[in-house]
Amino acid sequence: MQLYKAQYIYPVSAPPITHGMVAVDGERIVEVGPAADMARRYAGAPVTDLGASMLMPQAVNAHTHLELTALAEMGRAYVADRSFTRWIVELVKTRRGITNDVLLEGARAGCAMLSASATAVVGDISNRPISVEPLLESGLYGVIYHELIGPDPANAAQLLQSGQEQVRRWRAEYGEQRIRFGITLHTPYTVSAELFRITLPWVLEENIPFCIHVAESPAEAEFLLQGSGEIATILYAPDARAIERMPPAGRSPVRYLYDLGVLKARPLLVHGVQVNRDDLDLLAEYSVPMVHCPRSNFLLNCGRMPIEAYQEAGVPMAIGTDSLGSSPSLSVWEEAISAAATHRAAAVDLDPHELLRLCTLDGARALGFDDTHGSLEPGKLAHLAVGRLQTAHEGEAEKETTAEDMLQALWRGEVSMGPAFSAS
Repeated sequence: MQLYKAQYIYPVSAPPITHGMVAVDGERIVEVGPAADMARRYAGAPVTDLGASMLMPQAVNAHTHLELTALAEMGRAYVADRSFTRWIVELVKTRRGITNDVLLEGARAGCAMLSASATAVVGDISNRPISVEPLLESGLYGVIYHELIGPDPANAAQLLQSGQEQVRRWRAEYGEQRIRFGITLHTPYTVSAELFRITLPWVLEENIPFCIHVAESPAEAEFLLQGSGEIATILYAPDARAIERMPPAGRSPVRYLYDLGVLKARPLLVHGVQVNRDDLDLLAEYSVPMVHCPRSNFLLNCGRMPIEAYQEAGVPMAIGTDSLGSSPSLSVWEEAISAAATHRAAAVDLDPHELLRLCTLDGARALGFDDTHGSLEPGKLAHLAVGRLQTAHEGEAEKETTAEDMLQALWRGEVSMGPAFSAS
């Protein structure tokens, strides 16, 4: 038995505790409560005193692309263009010219960045696919979604078969203890309706984790509604027949997926910036989770997700960083700080406790790991994160703050989050 003591403990699933303790036996949490009570109950057990700190569950990064870690320089250089569609074209071109060895080392570096930012669980998109070994080596938990891209309906069956074979190979070789395996159909404008249709029965019957980027940019919304705009003139310009193969849906991206029956599978959706109230009602109907990636949305000129409308509609949410190809870091805590600032600038103040849930328990639930992660509760893994107020005077945090103050300070960027650690 080991006790961890902190000035403030944020179980997430329960109110914060001032002067609290977490009791850990092996790798599991046994109890969370006031320090005075627990010190008596576990008299003689060793105590790690974390001082004037905040103790909480490690974060969940619900969406990233670890293989694109190696493309960080390209991402930083290209976002200045502010054209979402041109960025996609450049990203695909650049990735094709990079060897698997370079992408593999990038994925390893990305895993290290996640651990260094107190993250325990990740939702990763894998294209080559080569991120599985780095993830298994890292000790992280999460889901790897094998990515399929194919606008030509004639190739749909072959593409799906290749995806099914990849998921089966992964499962046979690695099992599914810490890392689970699923499929992602890239977007409604890069995947044929036929591929969506034939994938749906498989993911439903075999309970395959399923992910889709959707409603990310104005260009996507225009293409799905009218078949025009940058996606038609830039992305598909080299192949005029592509427009014939993917006629305009005449609907919003979310409505398009709903009408195809895709939302029945409750896929993990990512971005959801270009939505209206009808779209949100469709998402709420099936409790489809949406991952918010505010820094990527800003840098690629996609707009601001109407998070207040999502909350009003009751749509489940999570937070992800996206890749370093469009985001400055893989820290969910930094992503949430940006989210708070972005929405505050639009006169939308996010509740600090709800923001903490988005970074932890809501993300764990979206990825299917809420039985082991996302909150400090008996039986869950003791994957703990420690934050300390950035102050020049020792003892200042304890003297001048409350649990609420510390949480507000976290979202103002005034708290340093230490690297992840697993208590044992």
